[in-house]
Amino acid sequence: RKVAQLENEVADKEKKIEELTEERTKLKAEYENVLDSISEL
Repeated sequence: RKVAQLENEVADKEKKIEELTEERTKLKAEYENVLDSISEL
């Protein structure tokens, strides 16, 4: 029973990591766009 609980926690954390990684990728792209538009000024 404990093992199943731990497996669930691991799965939850992996899902969170995936979501955060996607978010980070989006933010990085936005950041690079901002830098590009600044350098074009």
